[in-house]
Amino acid sequence: MRITLLVLAVIVGGFATLPPALAQSQCKSVADDSSPTCSYAATNGNCKVSINRMNAVTPPTIYVKRGCSVKVSVTNPSPLEDLTLDWKSSATVIPPDTFQNAFNSLSANLGKFTAIERIFGPSAGPLARIVDYTRCETDETNCDNAPAITIAQERVMTELGKIDALAIAIDGLKSVKDALQPPPGGQAGCLQPWCNTAQWKTTVAAQFKEAVDFANKFDEQIKRLACEIEDFKKAVNEAAVMDKNQASLKTAFEPLARLEALAKAVSALPDQGIGIPENAVIQDLTPTEKNYETQTWAINYTNKLMPTAKRVAAETFKSENVALLSGLADASPKAPLVILTVQFQSPSRFEVSTGLIVPLTPYHSYAKAAVAKNGVVTDNVVQETKTYTVVPTVFINYLLGERIAKQQRSALFATGGVGYNPTSTSVEFGAGLTYSYRSLAFSFVADIGRDTKLTGGFTVGQSLGTGNAANPPTSTYWSVKPAFAISVRIPLGGSSSSK
Repeated sequence: MRITLLVLAVIVGGFATLPPALAQSQCKSVADDSSPTCSYAATNGNCKVSINRMNAVTPPTIYVKRGCSVKVSVTNPSPLEDLTLDWKSSATVIPPDTFQNAFNSLSANLGKFTAIERIFGPSAGPLARIVDYTRCETDETNCDNAPAITIAQERVMTELGKIDALAIAIDGLKSVKDALQPPPGGQAGCLQPWCNTAQWKTTVAAQFKEAVDFANKFDEQIKRLACEIEDFKKAVNEAAVMDKNQASLKTAFEPLARLEALAKAVSALPDQGIGIPENAVIQDLTPTEKNYETQTWAINYTNKLMPTAKRVAAETFKSENVALLSGLADASPKAPLVILTVQFQSPSRFEVSTGLIVPLTPYHSYAKAAVAKNGVVTDNVVQETKTYTVVPTVFINYLLGERIAKQQRSALFATGGVGYNPTSTSVEFGAGLTYSYRSLAFSFVADIGRDTKLTGGFTVGQSLGTGNAANPPTSTYWSVKPAFAISVRIPLGGSSSSK
Protein backbone atom coordinates (compact mmCIF):
# COMPACT_ATOMS: atom_id res chain seq x y z
CA MET A 1 0.00 0.00 0.00
CA ARG A 2 2.77 2.44 0.89
CA ILE A 3 4.49 1.65 -2.41
CA THR A 4 1.25 2.38 -4.31
CA LEU A 5 0.78 5.76 -2.66
CA LEU A 6 4.45 6.62 -3.22
CA VAL A 7 4.16 5.86 -6.96
CA LEU A 8 1.05 8.03 -7.26
CA ALA A 9 2.76 10.93 -5.48
CA VAL A 10 5.79 10.73 -7.77
CA ILE A 11 3.59 10.73 -10.92
CA VAL A 12 1.53 13.70 -9.75
CA GLY A 13 4.63 15.65 -8.78
CA GLY A 14 6.32 14.92 -12.09
CA PHE A 15 3.30 15.90 -14.11
CA ALA A 16 3.10 19.24 -12.32
CA THR A 17 6.40 20.16 -13.98
CA LEU A 18 5.08 19.74 -17.54
CA PRO A 19 5.33 22.85 -19.77
CA PRO A 20 2.49 25.37 -19.61
CA ALA A 21 1.47 24.60 -23.21
CA LEU A 22 -0.26 21.46 -21.97
CA ALA A 23 -2.75 23.38 -19.89
CA GLN A 24 -3.05 26.40 -22.19
CA SER A 25 -6.60 27.73 -22.44
CA GLN A 26 -5.95 30.92 -24.40
CA CYS A 27 -3.39 32.11 -26.92
CA LYS A 28 -1.34 35.28 -26.67
CA SER A 29 -0.21 35.24 -30.32
CA VAL A 30 -1.85 34.58 -33.70
CA ALA A 31 -1.60 31.30 -35.60
CA ASP A 32 0.91 31.17 -38.44
CA ASP A 33 2.68 28.63 -40.66
CA SER A 34 4.77 27.41 -37.72
CA SER A 35 1.67 26.41 -35.71
CA PRO A 36 0.80 22.70 -35.39
CA THR A 37 -1.74 21.14 -37.74
CA CYS A 38 -5.30 21.40 -36.44
CA SER A 39 -6.71 18.27 -34.85
CA TYR A 40 -10.30 17.26 -35.57
CA ALA A 41 -10.34 15.12 -32.41
CA ALA A 42 -9.38 17.69 -29.79
CA THR A 43 -9.75 21.30 -28.72
CA ASN A 44 -6.83 23.11 -30.36
CA GLY A 45 -4.76 26.09 -29.40
CA ASN A 46 -3.28 28.06 -32.30
CA CYS A 47 -3.22 25.69 -35.26
CA LYS A 48 -3.14 25.60 -39.05
CA VAL A 49 -5.27 23.81 -41.64
CA SER A 50 -4.16 23.16 -45.19
CA ILE A 51 -6.49 22.46 -48.13
CA ASN A 52 -5.26 20.67 -51.26
CA ARG A 53 -6.67 22.59 -54.23
CA MET A 54 -6.45 19.56 -56.50
CA ASN A 55 -8.32 17.34 -54.04
CA ALA A 56 -10.32 19.78 -51.93
CA VAL A 57 -12.12 18.07 -49.05
CA THR A 58 -14.26 19.94 -46.52
CA PRO A 59 -12.84 19.13 -43.07
CA PRO A 60 -15.02 18.44 -40.02
CA THR A 61 -15.61 21.18 -37.49
CA ILE A 62 -12.36 22.49 -35.99
CA TYR A 63 -12.60 23.10 -32.24
CA VAL A 64 -10.39 25.88 -30.90
CA LYS A 65 -9.86 27.35 -27.45
CA ARG A 66 -11.10 30.86 -26.80
CA GLY A 67 -8.66 33.55 -27.84
CA CYS A 68 -6.82 31.26 -30.26
CA SER A 69 -6.89 31.25 -34.06
CA VAL A 70 -6.59 29.08 -37.17
CA LYS A 71 -4.19 29.78 -40.05
CA VAL A 72 -5.64 28.68 -43.40
CA SER A 73 -3.50 27.85 -46.42
CA VAL A 74 -3.96 26.13 -49.78
CA THR A 75 -1.47 23.72 -51.34
CA ASN A 76 -1.19 23.06 -55.09
CA PRO A 77 -2.81 26.38 -56.08
CA SER A 78 -3.43 26.86 -59.79
CA PRO A 79 -2.17 29.83 -61.81
CA LEU A 80 -5.64 29.89 -63.39
CA GLU A 81 -7.31 31.05 -60.17
CA ASP A 82 -7.35 33.71 -57.49
CA LEU A 83 -8.11 32.35 -53.99
CA THR A 84 -9.58 34.24 -51.04
CA LEU A 85 -10.76 33.38 -47.52
CA ASP A 86 -14.15 34.99 -46.94
CA TRP A 87 -16.77 35.06 -44.22
CA LYS A 88 -19.61 33.13 -45.87
CA SER A 89 -22.70 31.01 -45.29
CA SER A 90 -22.75 27.30 -46.00
CA ALA A 91 -24.78 27.69 -49.19
CA THR A 92 -23.24 26.00 -52.23
CA VAL A 93 -22.95 28.00 -55.48
CA ILE A 94 -22.34 26.08 -58.68
CA PRO A 95 -20.23 28.20 -61.05
CA PRO A 96 -22.08 28.83 -64.30
CA ASP A 97 -20.60 27.71 -67.56
CA THR A 98 -20.26 31.20 -69.02
CA PHE A 99 -18.48 29.74 -72.05
CA GLN A 100 -21.40 27.57 -73.20
CA ASN A 101 -22.44 30.07 -75.90
CA ALA A 102 -18.93 30.98 -76.98
CA PHE A 103 -19.06 29.08 -80.25
CA ASN A 104 -22.31 30.77 -81.27
CA SER A 105 -20.97 34.19 -80.27
CA LEU A 106 -17.75 33.71 -82.18
CA SER A 107 -19.49 32.45 -85.29
CA ALA A 108 -22.40 34.93 -85.22
CA ASN A 109 -20.88 37.11 -87.93
CA LEU A 110 -19.31 34.39 -90.07
CA GLY A 111 -20.90 34.24 -93.52
CA LYS A 112 -22.66 37.59 -92.99
CA PHE A 113 -20.10 39.94 -94.46
CA THR A 114 -21.53 43.03 -96.17
CA ALA A 115 -20.34 43.70 -99.72
CA ILE A 116 -18.01 46.65 -100.05
CA GLU A 117 -19.40 49.54 -102.08
CA ARG A 118 -16.93 50.86 -104.64
CA ILE A 119 -16.37 54.51 -105.55
CA PHE A 120 -15.19 54.47 -109.14
CA GLY A 121 -12.69 56.87 -110.60
CA PRO A 122 -11.73 57.55 -114.22
CA SER A 123 -10.85 54.49 -116.30
CA ALA A 124 -7.89 56.19 -117.96
CA GLY A 125 -5.42 58.88 -117.12
CA PRO A 126 -3.01 59.54 -114.23
CA LEU A 127 -5.60 58.87 -111.47
CA ALA A 128 -6.54 55.53 -113.02
CA ARG A 129 -2.90 54.47 -113.00
CA ILE A 130 -2.47 55.62 -109.36
CA VAL A 131 -5.55 53.67 -108.25
CA ASP A 132 -4.35 50.57 -110.06
CA TYR A 133 -1.09 50.14 -108.14
CA THR A 134 -1.93 51.88 -104.83
CA ARG A 135 -2.29 49.58 -101.76
CA CYS A 136 -3.87 51.76 -99.09
CA GLU A 137 -4.24 48.85 -96.64
CA THR A 138 -0.45 48.55 -96.35
CA ASP A 139 0.95 51.86 -97.62
CA GLU A 140 -0.64 55.27 -97.18
CA THR A 141 1.13 56.73 -100.24
CA ASN A 142 -1.31 58.12 -102.84
CA CYS A 143 -4.28 57.33 -100.51
CA ASP A 144 -5.82 60.76 -100.88
CA ASN A 145 -8.68 59.67 -103.15
CA ALA A 146 -11.88 57.73 -102.58
CA PRO A 147 -11.46 55.12 -105.37
CA ALA A 148 -8.10 53.91 -104.04
CA ILE A 149 -9.41 53.67 -100.45
CA THR A 150 -12.62 51.79 -101.36
CA ILE A 151 -10.70 49.34 -103.57
CA ALA A 152 -8.37 48.68 -100.62
CA GLN A 153 -11.40 48.13 -98.37
CA GLU A 154 -12.75 45.64 -100.90
CA ARG A 155 -9.47 43.72 -100.97
CA VAL A 156 -9.37 43.47 -97.16
CA MET A 157 -12.99 42.27 -97.05
CA THR A 158 -12.24 39.64 -99.70
CA GLU A 159 -9.31 38.30 -97.67
CA LEU A 160 -11.38 38.28 -94.48
CA GLY A 161 -14.07 36.32 -96.26
CA LYS A 162 -11.58 33.53 -96.96
CA ILE A 163 -10.84 33.01 -93.24
CA ASP A 164 -12.95 30.75 -91.03
CA ALA A 165 -11.97 32.13 -87.62
CA LEU A 166 -13.76 29.39 -85.71
CA ALA A 167 -12.11 26.59 -87.69
CA ILE A 168 -8.54 27.84 -87.32
CA ALA A 169 -8.88 28.29 -83.54
CA ILE A 170 -11.15 25.37 -82.60
CA ASP A 171 -8.43 23.54 -80.64
CA GLY A 172 -7.53 26.68 -78.71
CA LEU A 173 -11.18 27.31 -77.86
CA LYS A 174 -11.50 23.78 -76.49
CA SER A 175 -8.37 24.28 -74.37
CA VAL A 176 -9.69 27.53 -72.90
CA LYS A 177 -13.08 25.97 -72.19
CA ASP A 178 -11.36 23.17 -70.24
CA ALA A 179 -9.46 25.78 -68.22
CA LEU A 180 -12.72 27.45 -67.20
CA GLN A 181 -13.97 24.29 -65.49
CA PRO A 182 -12.94 23.27 -61.94
CA PRO A 183 -10.08 20.74 -61.81
CA PRO A 184 -11.21 17.10 -61.83
CA GLY A 185 -9.41 16.38 -58.54
CA GLY A 186 -8.08 13.05 -57.28
CA GLN A 187 -5.52 11.24 -59.40
CA ALA A 188 -6.59 13.18 -62.51
CA GLY A 189 -6.31 16.58 -60.84
CA CYS A 190 -2.67 17.35 -61.66
CA LEU A 191 -3.06 17.59 -65.41
CA GLN A 192 -2.72 20.55 -67.73
CA PRO A 193 -3.65 23.31 -67.34
CA TRP A 194 -3.84 22.97 -63.54
CA CYS A 195 -0.33 21.81 -62.72
CA ASN A 196 1.85 22.41 -65.77
CA THR A 197 0.36 25.77 -66.73
CA ALA A 198 3.49 27.04 -68.49
CA GLN A 199 3.45 24.13 -70.96
CA TRP A 200 -0.30 24.52 -71.41
CA LYS A 201 0.11 28.22 -72.24
CA THR A 202 2.69 27.30 -74.89
CA THR A 203 0.28 24.77 -76.42
CA VAL A 204 -2.64 27.23 -76.44
CA ALA A 205 -0.46 29.96 -77.93
CA ALA A 206 0.40 27.59 -80.80
CA GLN A 207 -3.29 26.72 -81.25
CA PHE A 208 -4.22 30.41 -81.49
CA LYS A 209 -1.15 31.49 -83.48
CA GLU A 210 -2.75 31.46 -86.92
CA ALA A 211 -5.80 33.36 -85.68
CA VAL A 212 -3.63 35.89 -83.81
CA ASP A 213 -1.40 36.41 -86.86
CA PHE A 214 -4.45 37.10 -89.01
CA ALA A 215 -5.85 39.38 -86.31
CA ASN A 216 -2.64 41.41 -86.14
CA LYS A 217 -2.47 41.69 -89.93
CA PHE A 218 -6.03 42.80 -90.50
CA ASP A 219 -6.14 44.95 -87.36
CA GLU A 220 -3.23 46.93 -88.73
CA GLN A 221 -4.79 47.22 -92.19
CA ILE A 222 -8.22 48.28 -90.91
CA LYS A 223 -6.70 50.86 -88.58
CA ARG A 224 -4.55 52.20 -91.43
CA LEU A 225 -7.59 52.55 -93.63
CA ALA A 226 -9.46 54.31 -90.84
CA CYS A 227 -6.67 56.84 -90.53
CA GLU A 228 -6.62 57.39 -94.29
CA ILE A 229 -10.38 57.93 -94.26
CA GLU A 230 -10.03 60.54 -91.52
CA ASP A 231 -7.38 62.31 -93.54
CA PHE A 232 -9.60 62.15 -96.60
CA LYS A 233 -12.53 63.61 -94.67
CA LYS A 234 -10.56 66.70 -93.86
CA ALA A 235 -10.22 67.52 -97.53
CA VAL A 236 -13.35 65.95 -99.03
CA ASN A 237 -16.87 65.94 -97.65
CA GLU A 238 -17.91 62.76 -99.53
CA ALA A 239 -17.02 60.01 -97.00
CA ALA A 240 -20.30 58.25 -96.09
CA VAL A 241 -19.55 55.31 -98.37
CA MET A 242 -16.12 54.75 -96.90
CA ASP A 243 -17.46 54.98 -93.32
CA LYS A 244 -20.05 52.35 -94.15
CA ASN A 245 -17.40 50.10 -95.64
CA GLN A 246 -15.17 50.58 -92.60
CA ALA A 247 -18.00 49.53 -90.28
CA SER A 248 -18.44 46.38 -92.37
CA LEU A 249 -14.73 45.65 -92.05
CA LYS A 250 -14.90 45.95 -88.26
CA THR A 251 -17.84 43.55 -88.17
CA ALA A 252 -15.98 41.04 -90.32
CA PHE A 253 -12.86 41.41 -88.18
CA GLU A 254 -14.67 40.89 -84.82
CA PRO A 255 -14.29 37.04 -84.62
CA LEU A 256 -10.52 37.42 -84.98
CA ALA A 257 -10.53 40.17 -82.34
CA ARG A 258 -12.33 37.84 -79.91
CA LEU A 259 -9.79 35.08 -80.50
CA GLU A 260 -6.94 37.54 -80.04
CA ALA A 261 -8.40 38.66 -76.68
CA LEU A 262 -8.52 35.04 -75.50
CA ALA A 263 -4.96 34.39 -76.61
CA LYS A 264 -3.72 37.48 -74.75
CA ALA A 265 -5.57 36.44 -71.57
CA VAL A 266 -3.95 32.99 -71.66
CA SER A 267 -0.52 34.49 -72.28
CA ALA A 268 -0.92 36.82 -69.27
CA LEU A 269 -1.45 33.93 -66.82
CA PRO A 270 1.43 33.31 -64.37
CA ASP A 271 3.26 30.00 -64.51
CA GLN A 272 2.78 29.28 -60.78
CA GLY A 273 -0.17 29.69 -58.40
CA ILE A 274 0.18 31.84 -55.27
CA GLY A 275 -2.54 30.40 -52.98
CA ILE A 276 -4.35 32.78 -50.63
CA PRO A 277 -2.37 36.04 -50.85
CA GLU A 278 -3.61 37.86 -47.75
CA ASN A 279 -3.17 36.93 -44.08
CA ALA A 280 -5.73 34.11 -43.98
CA VAL A 281 -6.34 33.67 -40.24
CA ILE A 282 -9.66 32.85 -38.56
CA GLN A 283 -9.67 34.54 -35.15
CA ASP A 284 -11.90 34.45 -32.08
CA LEU A 285 -13.98 37.65 -32.19
CA THR A 286 -15.08 37.45 -28.54
CA PRO A 287 -12.24 35.76 -26.64
CA THR A 288 -13.57 36.67 -23.19
CA GLU A 289 -16.96 35.04 -23.71
CA LYS A 290 -17.69 31.74 -21.99
CA ASN A 291 -20.29 30.70 -24.54
CA TYR A 292 -19.16 28.90 -27.67
CA GLU A 293 -18.73 30.86 -30.91
CA THR A 294 -19.08 29.10 -34.25
CA GLN A 295 -17.71 30.74 -37.36
CA THR A 296 -18.26 29.56 -40.93
CA TRP A 297 -15.81 30.63 -43.61
CA ALA A 298 -15.38 29.74 -47.26
CA ILE A 299 -12.29 29.41 -49.40
CA ASN A 300 -13.48 30.90 -52.69
CA TYR A 301 -11.91 30.74 -56.11
CA THR A 302 -12.21 32.98 -59.17
CA ASN A 303 -11.08 31.81 -62.59
CA LYS A 304 -8.74 34.43 -64.08
CA LEU A 305 -9.95 33.66 -67.61
CA MET A 306 -13.61 34.17 -66.71
CA PRO A 307 -13.85 37.96 -67.38
CA THR A 308 -12.27 37.55 -70.80
CA ALA A 309 -14.44 34.52 -71.53
CA LYS A 310 -17.55 36.56 -70.73
CA ARG A 311 -16.43 39.34 -73.07
CA VAL A 312 -15.69 36.88 -75.85
CA ALA A 313 -18.94 34.96 -75.34
CA ALA A 314 -21.09 38.11 -75.17
CA GLU A 315 -23.37 38.96 -78.05
CA THR A 316 -21.73 42.38 -78.31
CA PHE A 317 -17.95 42.33 -78.10
CA LYS A 318 -16.71 45.11 -75.81
CA SER A 319 -13.27 46.35 -74.93
CA GLU A 320 -11.82 45.23 -71.61
CA ASN A 321 -12.36 48.61 -69.93
CA VAL A 322 -15.92 48.99 -71.19
CA ALA A 323 -16.76 45.45 -70.02
CA LEU A 324 -15.28 46.21 -66.58
CA LEU A 325 -17.37 49.36 -66.23
CA SER A 326 -20.61 47.77 -67.43
CA GLY A 327 -20.17 44.83 -65.06
CA LEU A 328 -19.26 46.93 -62.03
CA ALA A 329 -22.55 46.16 -60.23
CA ASP A 330 -22.66 42.47 -61.18
CA ALA A 331 -22.62 39.81 -58.46
CA SER A 332 -19.21 38.53 -57.36
CA PRO A 333 -17.89 35.77 -59.64
CA LYS A 334 -16.41 33.92 -56.66
CA ALA A 335 -17.37 30.28 -56.18
CA PRO A 336 -16.85 28.27 -52.96
CA LEU A 337 -14.10 25.66 -52.91
CA VAL A 338 -14.28 24.52 -49.26
CA ILE A 339 -16.42 25.54 -46.29
CA LEU A 340 -14.56 25.79 -42.97
CA THR A 341 -16.40 25.67 -39.64
CA VAL A 342 -14.51 26.71 -36.51
CA GLN A 343 -16.01 26.56 -33.04
CA PHE A 344 -14.29 28.56 -30.31
CA GLN A 345 -14.98 27.12 -26.87
CA SER A 346 -13.78 27.06 -23.29
CA PRO A 347 -13.35 23.37 -22.45
CA SER A 348 -14.17 22.22 -18.92
CA ARG A 349 -11.42 20.72 -16.80
CA PHE A 350 -13.86 18.15 -15.44
CA GLU A 351 -14.86 15.08 -17.39
CA VAL A 352 -16.81 11.93 -16.57
CA SER A 353 -15.99 8.40 -17.61
CA THR A 354 -17.59 5.04 -17.01
CA GLY A 355 -15.87 1.69 -16.92
CA LEU A 356 -14.44 -1.05 -14.73
CA ILE A 357 -11.88 -1.18 -11.93
CA VAL A 358 -9.86 -4.39 -11.88
CA PRO A 359 -8.21 -4.90 -8.42
CA LEU A 360 -4.87 -6.68 -8.71
CA THR A 361 -5.29 -8.56 -5.41
CA PRO A 362 -8.23 -10.78 -4.37
CA TYR A 363 -11.08 -10.31 -1.94
CA HIS A 364 -11.42 -12.83 0.92
CA SER A 365 -14.22 -14.83 2.48
CA TYR A 366 -14.15 -17.54 5.22
CA ALA A 367 -16.29 -20.57 6.08
CA LYS A 368 -16.03 -23.98 7.68
CA ALA A 369 -15.10 -26.89 5.44
CA ALA A 370 -15.55 -30.57 6.24
CA VAL A 371 -12.58 -32.89 6.08
CA ALA A 372 -13.54 -36.44 5.09
CA LYS A 373 -11.75 -39.76 4.85
CA ASN A 374 -13.29 -42.73 3.09
CA GLY A 375 -16.58 -40.86 2.99
CA VAL A 376 -16.59 -40.15 6.70
CA VAL A 377 -16.26 -36.59 8.11
CA THR A 378 -13.32 -36.52 10.41
CA ASP A 379 -12.97 -32.79 11.06
CA ASN A 380 -14.07 -29.25 10.18
CA VAL A 381 -11.50 -26.57 9.42
CA VAL A 382 -11.41 -22.86 8.63
CA GLN A 383 -11.45 -22.41 4.83
CA GLU A 384 -10.35 -19.20 2.99
CA THR A 385 -11.75 -18.26 -0.47
CA LYS A 386 -9.97 -15.70 -2.66
CA THR A 387 -12.06 -13.99 -5.30
CA TYR A 388 -10.87 -11.80 -8.15
CA THR A 389 -13.54 -9.46 -9.48
CA VAL A 390 -14.23 -6.31 -11.51
CA VAL A 391 -16.00 -3.28 -10.10
CA PRO A 392 -18.33 -1.22 -12.38
CA THR A 393 -17.41 2.40 -11.60
CA VAL A 394 -18.22 5.98 -12.54
CA PHE A 395 -15.15 8.25 -12.55
CA ILE A 396 -14.82 12.00 -12.14
CA ASN A 397 -11.66 13.20 -13.92
CA TYR A 398 -9.90 16.52 -13.38
CA LEU A 399 -7.69 17.61 -16.29
CA LEU A 400 -4.06 18.06 -15.31
CA GLY A 401 -2.73 18.54 -18.83
CA GLU A 402 -3.27 17.59 -22.44
CA ARG A 403 -1.24 17.16 -25.56
CA ILE A 404 -2.06 16.81 -29.26
CA ALA A 405 0.14 14.33 -31.11
CA LYS A 406 -0.45 13.45 -34.76
CA GLN A 407 -3.74 15.37 -34.62
CA GLN A 408 -5.03 13.13 -31.79
CA ARG A 409 -5.70 14.31 -28.26
CA SER A 410 -4.18 12.65 -25.20
CA ALA A 411 -4.55 13.88 -21.64
CA LEU A 412 -3.68 13.17 -18.03
CA PHE A 413 -6.28 13.42 -15.27
CA ALA A 414 -6.51 13.15 -11.52
CA THR A 415 -9.29 10.63 -11.02
CA GLY A 416 -11.79 9.70 -8.36
CA GLY A 417 -14.52 7.10 -8.76
CA VAL A 418 -17.33 5.26 -7.02
CA GLY A 419 -18.65 1.81 -7.91
CA TYR A 420 -20.41 -1.31 -6.68
CA ASN A 421 -18.43 -4.42 -5.75
CA PRO A 422 -20.50 -7.54 -6.55
CA THR A 423 -18.24 -9.70 -4.37
CA SER A 424 -18.53 -7.70 -1.17
CA THR A 425 -21.95 -6.25 -2.13
CA SER A 426 -20.81 -2.86 -0.95
CA VAL A 427 -19.83 0.55 -2.32
CA GLU A 428 -16.24 0.90 -3.48
CA PHE A 429 -14.03 3.91 -4.21
CA GLY A 430 -11.04 4.55 -6.45
CA ALA A 431 -8.47 7.35 -6.62
CA GLY A 432 -5.43 7.80 -8.83
CA LEU A 433 -4.25 8.99 -12.23
CA THR A 434 -5.78 8.49 -15.67
CA TYR A 435 -4.23 8.67 -19.10
CA SER A 436 -6.64 9.05 -22.03
CA TYR A 437 -6.18 8.75 -25.76
CA ARG A 438 -9.17 10.07 -27.68
CA SER A 439 -12.18 8.64 -25.79
CA LEU A 440 -10.45 5.68 -24.16
CA ALA A 441 -9.09 6.16 -20.62
CA PHE A 442 -6.62 4.00 -18.69
CA SER A 443 -6.25 4.48 -14.94
CA PHE A 444 -3.87 3.34 -12.22
CA VAL A 445 -5.80 3.74 -8.99
CA ALA A 446 -5.92 2.78 -5.37
CA ASP A 447 -9.08 0.67 -4.93
CA ILE A 448 -10.64 1.48 -1.53
CA GLY A 449 -13.28 -1.01 -0.41
CA ARG A 450 -14.50 -3.46 2.18
CA ASP A 451 -12.80 -6.84 2.67
CA THR A 452 -13.26 -9.67 5.20
CA LYS A 453 -10.89 -11.00 7.86
CA LEU A 454 -10.97 -13.71 10.59
CA THR A 455 -11.53 -12.68 14.18
CA GLY A 456 -11.41 -14.44 17.54
CA GLY A 457 -7.88 -15.66 16.94
CA PHE A 458 -8.87 -18.12 14.22
CA THR A 459 -6.49 -18.91 11.40
CA VAL A 460 -6.90 -20.49 8.02
CA GLY A 461 -6.87 -24.29 8.20
CA GLN A 462 -7.56 -24.33 11.94
CA SER A 463 -9.62 -27.30 13.18
CA LEU A 464 -13.16 -26.56 14.31
CA GLY A 465 -13.80 -30.05 15.56
CA THR A 466 -16.42 -32.60 14.51
CA GLY A 467 -20.10 -32.41 15.03
CA ASN A 468 -22.19 -29.28 14.57
CA ALA A 469 -19.26 -26.82 14.30
CA ALA A 470 -20.08 -23.14 13.71
CA ASN A 471 -18.64 -20.97 10.97
CA PRO A 472 -15.55 -19.07 12.09
CA PRO A 473 -16.22 -15.47 13.20
CA THR A 474 -15.32 -12.71 10.66
CA SER A 475 -15.50 -8.96 10.33
CA THR A 476 -15.20 -6.46 7.49
CA TYR A 477 -12.62 -3.71 7.26
CA TRP A 478 -11.48 -1.04 4.83
CA SER A 479 -8.71 -2.15 2.51
CA VAL A 480 -6.69 -0.44 -0.20
CA LYS A 481 -5.71 -2.50 -3.22
CA PRO A 482 -3.68 -1.51 -6.27
CA ALA A 483 -5.92 -1.63 -9.30
CA PHE A 484 -6.11 -0.94 -13.00
CA ALA A 485 -9.17 0.66 -14.65
CA ILE A 486 -10.39 1.13 -18.17
CA SER A 487 -13.21 3.50 -19.07
CA VAL A 488 -14.77 5.64 -21.78
CA ARG A 489 -14.75 9.41 -21.27
CA ILE A 490 -17.91 11.52 -21.43
CA PRO A 491 -16.55 15.10 -21.51
CA LEU A 492 -18.56 17.93 -19.99
CA GLY A 493 -16.70 20.70 -21.79
CA GLY A 494 -17.49 20.08 -25.48
CA SER A 495 -17.94 17.33 -27.98
CA SER A 496 -14.52 17.86 -29.50
CA SER A 497 -12.62 16.35 -26.61
CA SER A 498 -14.34 13.02 -26.85
CA LYS A 499 -13.42 12.27 -30.41
